[in-house]
Amino acid sequence: MTVMRTPIRYLVALAMLAAAGCSEEREKLPIMPPPEPPQAVPVESIADQKWIVDSVSPGVDNAFEWSRLGVSMNLDPAAMRASGFSGCNRWSAGYSSPEPGKLSFTAPISTRMACMDPPGVMAMEQAFLDRLSKVASYTRSEDHLYLESEDGSSGMVMILDNVGAAP
Repeated sequence: MTVMRTPIRYLVALAMLAAAGCSEEREKLPIMPPPEPPQAVPVESIADQKWIVDSVSPGVDNAFEWSRLGVSMNLDPAAMRASGFSGCNRWSAGYSSPEPGKLSFTAPISTRMACMDPPGVMAMEQAFLDRLSKVASYTRSEDHLYLESEDGSSGMVMILDNVGAAP
């Protein structure tokens, strides 16, 4: 029986060709652009959309809890009213936007149901409603809406995710 030995240089050449083929494939793959930076946009571009709260900071429970509860906001430009679900109750407030990037809400009103599940939901709801009346500005980046208090550096920030047209 004859054993055929392949010289190592042929194996190295074959490996280099395979690697070259892989790098050509990588070059053909599309490169995802970086996300656009948040921008002040006209309020009409964020109205009539359902926004789900992803996080509220500082010092409020984690983002998973917020999005799991379905805390939401919709802006109705015809009525100049904002409304949504706050974790247990439905809420509503007037809003104004004198220029792109500026947004303020009147004190929100809500239904008066009490919920015990999940634990802490009433505290989260109250934190959301309290912070809503402190909103002074907004920016949008792709499907995310950032609401900030007057002093964004030390105040609160709410991040909301766009889930489509308002019902």
